[in-house]
Amino acid sequence: MRSDTQKKLFIDGFREMSKGTFTQIPGHILTFDPATQLAQLQIGIVGITEDGTFNHAPIIECPVHFAGGNDWSIDHKIEPNDEGMILFSQRCVDAWLQTGGIAKNPILRFHDKQDAFFLPGFRSKPNAITDFQNNGVRIRNDDASVYTWLKDDGTIESTNGTGTSTIKPDGEINLSNGSGYIKLLAGGNVDINGFIITTSGAASSPVSVSAPTVAAASSLTINSVEMKQHKHSAGTYTVGVNPVTGNSGEPV
Repeated sequence: MRSDTQKKLFIDGFREMSKGTFTQIPGHILTFDPATQLAQLQIGIVGITEDGTFNHAPIIECPVHFAGGNDWSIDHKIEPNDEGMILFSQRCVDAWLQTGGIAKNPILRFHDKQDAFFLPGFRSKPNAITDFQNNGVRIRNDDASVYTWLKDDGTIESTNGTGTSTIKPDGEINLSNGSGYIKLLAGGNVDINGFIITTSGAASSPVSVSAPTVAAASSLTINSVEMKQHKHSAGTYTVGVNPVTGNSGEPV
């Protein structure tokens, strides 16, 4: 039966040995190469030795995770200080990084911090996503001024901060840019800044069109001539059975 001293020695020895066994740990990006998608990483928690604490040296040439396969992928911006989880391979990945497939194992290295991968997206509290919407899927920039949003109810909404497009669950499509809008209504009618065009070809508000009649609620201009107060030029007109010479009156 082991004594308490032996137990302590065993536990201390195991603890010291485990310090050199890397599994996963939070960290952040120092530099990133878009061409190779490899990054230099900084472990985000200080190391501990019998002599005190220390900052881990940077880890170089670490693959960064981007979702997808050979045919499709999702790429997004990576910048210094982006947080995430650093994962460590149980074997040396140097050869695999160069060749892919089933690679040789040139170095008997186990759970070493040089064999790291980076999974972005894990965040500390100070870097939590602002204006987080727990509703469907949204791809967005930091302040949510630019995004594409697939909502739970089937709505698809996109904006670049100036123009916005929305597809509603009933099929209605809205396009707007702050100065005007176009709506493709669910029934097939079109609304352009309040001007409605129906599937039958009729149009209404502020101008209504219903063959063979065109009607304007307040104003109608033809070839730059305003019809509301339009007068015909001097000439001879017949009012009833009597000829009249001069300009006509305004339309009534």
